[in-house]
Amino acid sequence: MNEEGISAEVCDFIHSHIHSLEQLEILLFLHWKSDETASVPEIFSRIQSSQASILERLKQLKDGGLVEETSPGAFRFHPKNDSMRKLVQLLDSSYRERRVKVIETIYTVKQDSMQSFAEAFRFKKKE
Repeated sequence: MNEEGISAEVCDFIHSHIHSLEQLEILLFLHWKSDETASVPEIFSRIQSSQASILERLKQLKDGGLVEETSPGAFRFHPKNDSMRKLVQLLDSSYRERRVKVIETIYTVKQDSMQSFAEAFRFKKKE
C-alpha cells in the first residue's frame, strides 16, 4: 500500500481502465450484481447520469475486457481473466474504504496528462 492506502496495483488499474467517476460507478454496480445482467435503463436508475453517457462508458468497459454485452443494451460484469476480476475486487474495497483517494487517483491521471501536454508547448528562454 502507498501512503494513501491504495495499492500500486489498484492505482495502475485505475490509470489503465477507469476514466471517470461515472465509469467507476457503472463498473462497481455491475460487479456488485455479480453475474446478473443489467440494462442501460436499470444502470441509469442507479447512476443518474444520462443513458447515452452510460452506454458510452459501458462500451469502454467492454473494450477494456471488463464487461460483456449479453444482448443489445444489456451488460454484465465479465472480466477477461481472473487477474482483472481480483483487481476489480481490490478496487471495490479501496473505494469503500478510501473513496476520496480513489476519486483523486482517477482525476490525477488527467491532470498529469494535461500538464505533460502543456509542457510540450512551453517556450523556454534562451540563456
